[in-house]
Amino acid sequence: MKKSYILTFFLIIFLIGLHLNPIVFNDNSNNIKTSSNRPKIVTYMSITEDWTRQLLRNVEADIHVLVQGNEDIHSYDPSSESLLKMDGADLFVKLNIPIETYADQISSQFPNVPIVNLWVNITEDPVWGYQPRKDPVWQHPANPPNMHMWTSPSIARNFIHRLAEGLKSTIGTELMNNTIDANLQVYDLQLNNTITWLSTISKKEEYRELKLIPFHPAFLYYLEDDLNLTRIAVIEEKPGVEISAQHLDYIRSILNNTCTIVWHPQESISKRYVNDLSIETGAKITMLTPIIPIRTPSEWVPKFGSQIDSFLEMVEFNTYQLSNASPYQYNQNDEAIGGYEIFILLILIMGLSSIVFVLKRRRIYERNNSILKNESSIKKRWKTNFD
Repeated sequence: MKKSYILTFFLIIFLIGLHLNPIVFNDNSNNIKTSSNRPKIVTYMSITEDWTRQLLRNVEADIHVLVQGNEDIHSYDPSSESLLKMDGADLFVKLNIPIETYADQISSQFPNVPIVNLWVNITEDPVWGYQPRKDPVWQHPANPPNMHMWTSPSIARNFIHRLAEGLKSTIGTELMNNTIDANLQVYDLQLNNTITWLSTISKKEEYRELKLIPFHPAFLYYLEDDLNLTRIAVIEEKPGVEISAQHLDYIRSILNNTCTIVWHPQESISKRYVNDLSIETGAKITMLTPIIPIRTPSEWVPKFGSQIDSFLEMVEFNTYQLSNASPYQYNQNDEAIGGYEIFILLILIMGLSSIVFVLKRRRIYERNNSILKNESSIKKRWKTNFD
């Protein structure tokens, strides 16, 4: 009996872990096995992985990603396991921006793997190239162009069209190219619908009244080009670097309870600054994500499921998050399990308890039957001996 309780206990722990850590148990992107008959594509980041999957729907291909959604792309350092994914690859997909710190180094180690660069300047590709611009409110010491172009679906269209051309010219057969073209038409329509939706929703009062101060400059093009919103300032001066006291004083001077601070979970230092500034100034905070996949905050689980998995889902999620900011709560606990997840866990525990109860009752029933059979056998033998 003790063994059954121990087994049940460990089974419950396993299911809780499975429910709370969907990324850990989803090994599609970590699987480095491939078939010689299927093209093998490696992408540097998860956004480009999603775009590749969208264009290769109904195509047998092995698609792998180097930088996962829970990693900071600025500080990513490729492991030997990641580099194994490049071995035997038919194509390496990268955005071709400085944020992909090790992309050029990785490609130089595998010179025989063809590359498709999703971003190029308009001088190189007048149709699908793009000219990034400098960010007027980002106080970076070097004042570089803002290269976080992928967060905007209107700019993402350029990258996706270049990706389609790269896939067709590198790995495509005639049949595969027809499928890629068909998938591109469908995805292009979805992108256009999303862009139209953003334009419509940006006219709502709750968006027009937003006073946004992002921690990181990742959302310039999405916020200003797609939603026509203005950012007052950017908190971070340089990615991953502590903020100077002078700039922090400036940020404090413009923050108040009508402002919304935007942070993203992939950069570890952002939450600490955001929480402190919100407590000091009364500013609201909201979380957007520039990378996928990420776990869904509990309030959005019924709408998006437990994980944000695709680029278009990410855009929709970010847009809803903007209008649902809330002041920082002192007792906020990011590790707490949301009500929806507690409900699921209770169902799991109740189900397992029911199984244990049934097994226990069955064991008692079988034991009683065995006792009755033994008693009957003894009575028969006793009667035979007596007769």
